[in-house]
Amino acid sequence: MRASCTSLRLFQKSPYFSSLTSKSYLPIWRRSYSTEDGISQGRFETIRDEMLKRPAQLTWDFMTPTNSLLFSTAISDFVPKHFLPTVYQRSGPHPEKVHPNTRLPSGHHLVYFPLQKPASELCPDGTDPFHSPGDPFTRRMWAGGSIEFFNRLKLDSTPVVCRETIDDVTVKGPEGQERIFVNVLREYVQKSDLDKLTNGESLTKGNISGIRELRSLVFMRGLTEEQAREDLANSLKPRERVVKGPHTPDFSLPLTPTTTLLFQYSALTYNAHKIHLSHPEAEGRRNLLVHGPLCLQLMLAAVGSRIGSADFILKIDYRNLAPLYVDEPMRICTRQIHPKLTENPRRPRTWAVWIEDQDGSLCVRGTALSEMINPESIKGERVL
Repeated sequence: MRASCTSLRLFQKSPYFSSLTSKSYLPIWRRSYSTEDGISQGRFETIRDEMLKRPAQLTWDFMTPTNSLLFSTAISDFVPKHFLPTVYQRSGPHPEKVHPNTRLPSGHHLVYFPLQKPASELCPDGTDPFHSPGDPFTRRMWAGGSIEFFNRLKLDSTPVVCRETIDDVTVKGPEGQERIFVNVLREYVQKSDLDKLTNGESLTKGNISGIRELRSLVFMRGLTEEQAREDLANSLKPRERVVKGPHTPDFSLPLTPTTTLLFQYSALTYNAHKIHLSHPEAEGRRNLLVHGPLCLQLMLAAVGSRIGSADFILKIDYRNLAPLYVDEPMRICTRQIHPKLTENPRRPRTWAVWIEDQDGSLCVRGTALSEMINPESIKGERVL
């Protein structure tokens, strides 16, 4: 069911909208590079240069099983048991039963390394100012990205660091309607490998164990009250065009995300972005948005359920094409597209994975690559 038009009436009562337009970033992050009509190339280059010069942001965490287990617990009401890592199927909610040689499940790093800033240092919408180009580009969405896995991290309680840098900044769109795309590079390595990373060594060369993730965030101009009301009214209208998925799935799973799931994921990831928590009408949305990384983790779980414990996900590329809303059905789909099912199972396999909304329209699209694990490379390790 579409959200009720009462969402439109709630707009006038939204305390979030007033806070969005009246508050400013902390002085160190506040930049106003744009005229009312548009942003010149010279002004954009100023934004880009300043952002690329921002020093790396380091976030530390300990790889205990707790966060991974809590994520599996949160989704367990929505997915079949075989979606969950094998170790949690056996142990249940008991992190003490997880062997320290157990590898971190694919994508579960997303529920570690939470943003370590107090609320007073966040942007008005609850997001990290490290990524922000500044006023007037105050609305942020997760556009897509990629993840590469190099010699998995383990759930052995060792300290691991996420090193985060601004990789690139681009602008798209006509004058006055520009969108600024910020590519954020996040590299996750053990403490002992941080110096190698800092000195220019790369995860891609194979001599450092960890994860390399690229996130593409898009920043748009803040909405006036009239613009938000118009966007909200449009979001409540029937869809004019359905974008079909890329393939006929050979596996699919319907589920309906709830406010409880969104709250648990926000709490687990320390995510204060208000589009997931309250007053979506202030950004012209008919309801709360499902987290981009939550969708990504569900897609990785879907692929993981297909490949079994003998395979290893090497990489995933994905794009978020349209929003997914709380309390609205969606469907996670997969299909093995290379090689054919009848061909050599030891060859690397390519998977199409995507999410459709309640109308069957494509919202998230991804491609994953898996490969059979070489037993010699994981002696003594527990594979999920």
